[in-house]
Amino acid sequence: MTLKLFLVLGLLGGVLSLQSIKDTPRTKSLRYSISGSISNLQSLAQAVGLPSYFSLQVTHEREMPDGNVKTRLQLTYNGLPVRNYALRATRNSNGNFVGEVRGYYPTISPALDTSASVNDQQLKKATAQYVKDRTIRQDVGEIKANDIDDFTTQKQIYINPSTGAASVVYFCKGFITIPTFFRNPKVLYDIASGQIISGSILVRFASSESDESGEVNKRNSCPNVQGGNEKLGVFNYGSGSNEICLDVQRDGDKCTLAGDNFVVLSLDNSYDKKKAKTVSFKCNKGPNDSINGAKSPSVDAFYAAQSVFRLLNSYKANPLVNREPLSIYVHYGENFDNSFSNGKDVFLGDGSELLFPAPSGPDVVAHEIGHAVSAAYGKLQLGPESHTVDEAFADITALVLMRSIGLASENDWLIGATITKQAGESLRDLQNPSNDDFYIDNTKYLGAITAPGQASGIISKAFYNALQPVVSAGQTKKIAYRDLYESFLQANIIEWNEDSFLADAAVGVVNAAGDLGLDTGIIIAAFEAVGVNVRDFL
Repeated sequence: MTLKLFLVLGLLGGVLSLQSIKDTPRTKSLRYSISGSISNLQSLAQAVGLPSYFSLQVTHEREMPDGNVKTRLQLTYNGLPVRNYALRATRNSNGNFVGEVRGYYPTISPALDTSASVNDQQLKKATAQYVKDRTIRQDVGEIKANDIDDFTTQKQIYINPSTGAASVVYFCKGFITIPTFFRNPKVLYDIASGQIISGSILVRFASSESDESGEVNKRNSCPNVQGGNEKLGVFNYGSGSNEICLDVQRDGDKCTLAGDNFVVLSLDNSYDKKKAKTVSFKCNKGPNDSINGAKSPSVDAFYAAQSVFRLLNSYKANPLVNREPLSIYVHYGENFDNSFSNGKDVFLGDGSELLFPAPSGPDVVAHEIGHAVSAAYGKLQLGPESHTVDEAFADITALVLMRSIGLASENDWLIGATITKQAGESLRDLQNPSNDDFYIDNTKYLGAITAPGQASGIISKAFYNALQPVVSAGQTKKIAYRDLYESFLQANIIEWNEDSFLADAAVGVVNAAGDLGLDTGIIIAAFEAVGVNVRDFL
């Protein structure tokens, strides 16, 4: 049985359906088989027949098992990225493009003027007003521009999926946290109309580090401390043979919960992250932050994050290498029965009568870091279907993490069972997403949902389906969970876009699986079983 504890902030904001980018008016499909030697982007754009007003920009690359490099090529117009439009290509070891180039491109008038601009303060005011207009609660007062932290903007070209019309927009995002009120606004501000034409205020809820090769960088720290909770049991951290080594920063007898890609900070039950302090303690004593049935939420948060980033590094798919570390805030608020991510930070509550502290469940922490992974790759930002895909990817990341650290068997499909206080309860069930009458597991129920996260069970169920043995011609075929997760991870890096539709996300997983040498027939059948007929969108 699952608890419905993951808050829904805002209404659906659109009807979910099996749309595809290929259905956008005036959008054209591109498939081109390369012959000859092409090594630069300008020559590639000309060879594949892109209109001359487009250029290509490499945004992400990933090495394949055969040594080639899969590449995502963002379309740009007058130097501005065209939102949701990119080509996928392959480079060989010599840097030449080989094989097939595929993707979609829109039709844009060469007369589209991109010179107009809007200052950040005006954009911030518009974003604050957007949040205010969509906030039902009356106890938060006036929402002002100064309430938005971490505010960033990017000028882009936006293609309306209903009309195919192009416009110049600013993609704006930020984070609002007022006590007991938090929103993660992301909006598209149209320069010509001076209006926000699309947006969301949803927060993505859960309800020693490795290098690029996956090798562990030992710091010889391994403080002797305890973690875990009353349900999961005690975690013994240390350097012993039956203990878990926490690769923390160490200076003499002082240990600091900071890794190469993340840092753990304590809010001491505040809601204001400006008051947070990096967790440090005497290595032989621990941080002394036991609460609500958990030994040490801060230490557990470090262990979970360390494990997730080692998992990502094992795939050579860590988006935070050489980037600003992820901030993980523990002891968020008072009696806070939840956790969430704004893409840049992770916030973990101490629970109350229903839940143990969120950090004491490694899968809950992994779920939130899953959101941060999508954000770091610049994917799954706006739109109800994009939100659905993001939630499912976070859940799948959580499950894979639990299996990789030995806390879940191949028959365990539950997320959050580690922190629920009632026996038999969990927060999500990937095998039976609909068993709580909230999440759905098939597209035929899309018309009945009221919040985008409810549809995440469609992709979660497809993941479950794809891991089941298949008997064909007297032989049993089965995809390993690590291999299947890699196809989702690669889809996030190379295939998915800023606002991917659900069907396009499924196609992306199939394409990624094919590039990785997996049996795409099994994965296509897994999606068909939940109502996503991938062949219709290939």
